[in-house]
Parts: sequence; structure tokens; C-alpha cells
Amino acid sequence: MVAFLESTPWCTASHASGDGHAALVVRPGDPTLVLRNAAVTTFEDYMALWDPERREQFPRGAFGFDEGAQELDGDAIRVPSLDFDFIKKDSYRRVLEADVEELARTIQGGAWKASLILIGGIIEGTLLDVLSRREDLCESQMRKEMGRASLMDLILAGVALGLVPKPVLPFAEGAKDYRDLVHPFRSGASPLRATPESVSAMLHAACLVVRELDTAARDGRLSRFELT
Repeated sequence: MVAFLESTPWCTASHASGDGHAALVVRPGDPTLVLRNAAVTTFEDYMALWDPERREQFPRGAFGFDEGAQELDGDAIRVPSLDFDFIKKDSYRRVLEADVEELARTIQGGAWKASLILIGGIIEGTLLDVLSRREDLCESQMRKEMGRASLMDLILAGVALGLVPKPVLPFAEGAKDYRDLVHPFRSGASPLRATPESVSAMLHAACLVVRELDTAARDGRLSRFELT
């Protein structure tokens, strides 16, 4: 659905190297596409994009459609303050807080690949700390050991257990293999691309996860989860 809502031609077929059409191949779950089409919720919205008069109802540049729209840069992406008080181990909390501080610097410097790796690690580290409090319950949900769980496994388990908000899922699909960005040969096969838009999308997902877990700690859901 996200692919269909792209405002440029697209296809899903494979193309030979050097074929200009290959650049238009859609990678399902790409966070850039999710972010670009975030304001489109219906087919009617999509059709409105092609009507110059109706298009004004949408934020300028929301779809990468408007000519002259400014691309995101390090100054346009703000790393918000995140509260990790719900993390039990002081050592883990300090690592996460340090990673958020470093993330602000990598984004400011336009280091998109490093930023994506940091954001993925923040999401994964946060979920591991919380979900490992009931390894039996989580491993039953994931049908695998915690040590073998991917970022996507952790997010899906968190959603199923009512600790992670469902709006994270579209972003998580593209970010599930963020570790592959570390390896040059695997990076080419990963759906995640190191761009300002992908960083913005992943950062949004991280904020959703951290803030929801903080809320769960405050409203008692986290305590009930631990006692289940």
C-alpha cells in the first residue's frame, strides 16, 4: 500500500545492473516511504495529490511531491529528550542516555549510517531490558530464545503484550535488519537506507517505543507485565 502511494513511478520487478528503471524498484517497509506518505490514509487522499487545488490541504513537501521542497538535514532533525527512568539497571540506563547524546552529534554532522545504527541499538536495548523481565512469557510469544531475537521479534512481542504501540510497526519493518548496516556486503541487501528521511522515521519509532514504555511504567502496565 505504501508503495502504491508513492508519487513517482514504481515497480517490484528485478532489473539488470545499469538499468535506469532499477532505481524505481520499491522496497516494502522502507521507512522513507512510510514517512513520506504518513499523511495519506485513504485512496481519496492519494487522488487529491494529483489535483493542484486539493493538494494544498496537505503539508508542503509531505510526500516528496512539491517542486523545490527542502530535503531534511542535520539541523532539521531534532533529537528530543527521552526519559529512561523505567530502565532498572543503572549501567544500561547510562549507556542508553549516552547513545542519545551521541545520536544528537551524529545527526548534526550528517552521519546518517551511524545515526541509524545508534537508533536501532537504542530501540533494541530498551526492549531487551524490559522484555527480559519476563523471558518465559516473551520467549513463548516469540517462539525463540531472547538471545536469538531480532529487533522485529522484540517489537512484535512488545506490541502483542501491550507494551509497544502498534504505530511503530510500519517503521520497524524497514529497520528490522539495522545491524546489517555495519557490514558493507550485507548493507547493500538491507531495505534500510542511510538517508535523512530514514533517520527521521527511525527516530520517530524510537520515541514511540521509549515514551510508551515510560507511560507503561507510570500507569502500572509494566508492573502488571512483570507479575503476570
